[in-house]
Formats: sequence, C-alpha cells, structure tokens
Amino acid sequence: MDQWYFIHIDWKHAKSSRAVSKAFETVLVDELSVLERPTDCPVYRKGDEFQGFTYFFFPGAAIAFAPLVQIWKGVGVSEPTNLQQMKLIVRGIFG
Repeated sequence: MDQWYFIHIDWKHAKSSRAVSKAFETVLVDELSVLERPTDCPVYRKGDEFQGFTYFFFPGAAIAFAPLVQIWKGVGVSEPTNLQQMKLIVRGIFG
C-alpha cells in the first residue's frame, strides 16, 4: 500500500452515522496508542452525519491500519488536494 486510501461511513440515520464514525475514530486512536506505528501516518476526515464521513489514510497510515482499511473496503485514491479543510484524526508521530 503505497498510495492514499479512503473509507466512507454512511448510514441512513444521522445519529447512527455519527455514532459509527466516533467508534471508528476511537478504534484508530486506541490502535495507535497500543501498537508502535510508523512516524508518519496521519488520517483525515471530512463530511458530516447527514452526508456520511470519509476518512483519508496517508500511505503510511494505510499500512499501519491495513486490517481496518481492508475490513471497511478502503479504496485507493490520489492524494487529496484539500487536506487543510479536513479534520486531522490521528497524527501518528512518535519520538
């Protein structure tokens, strides 16, 4: 995995979408704190509970979180051009 990946979380009900998104973010943060990860593995989020949430995984994050990317059927994409408009969920910088 040497490219960006995205995962989209979309549910029919806004409350469910928000809850699943928060649970997904908790898993990302917990996994990052438990296991040693690459020094550069940011994950960004855009969207809302009405349109769904999309998570963008930097190539290092796609490797670090490969099981999650596979389970959630992540799709390879080119680097997003609007990262500054997205929320940084995990940074993954150690040292």
